Formats: sequence, structure tokens, C-alpha cells
Amino acid sequence: MLPIYDIICESKGRHSLSPRSYQEAIMKDIQMADVEIHIDETLEAPQREKIRAVVLAKNGIMTAVINDNKPHLMFVGYDPDVINSLELLKTVTNEGVHAELIGF
Repeated sequence: MLPIYDIICESKGRHSLSPRSYQEAIMKDIQMADVEIHIDETLEAPQREKIRAVVLAKNGIMTAVINDNKPHLMFVGYDPDVINSLELLKTVTNEGVHAELIGF
């Protein structure tokens, strides 16, 4: 089984985990949870990147990926001791889009 960092790199073609977050994750005993968020609107790449950047700026977020082949889906890896999936969803919807948690 590949570590989450390698899976993300493979799916995106480059890593989406900030070096600081990745370093923190391997140096500390950080729990990592993940969630998929479905964004209802069809967004252009700059809009998707803005939402991704807002999510990545939140404390406790380790990764956020929106694959260009599935632009309605955002995969988010996070520390559940710091932030929860409902807070993530609210962060996304605060950007003016409609979204739902998948598999929650």
C-alpha cells in the first residue's frame, strides 16, 4: 500500500502537500483523515485553484487535490484533532459554491 503522499503525487502528477505539512506529518504522530467534497457548480480552473488554496490555508489541512479530470471533486487530507469534515465543507461553501461531503 502506498503512503498517502505517494497516492496524491501519482493522482495529480505533482504533490499537493505543502513541504511543511508533509514534514510535520512524518515527524509527529499526526492522525490523518480524508474526505471527498463534491462541488455542484462547474468551475473554471482558476476558481477551483482559489477554493483549493483557501482550504489549504486552514490549520490542520495536509493536502487538498482537485483533479482536472474530475473537477467537481476535491480530496482533502486533514488532521481530525485540529479540524473536522463539517468545518471543511463550510470553508468550501463560504466561497460561494454548493457542495456536499461524499461518503460521510
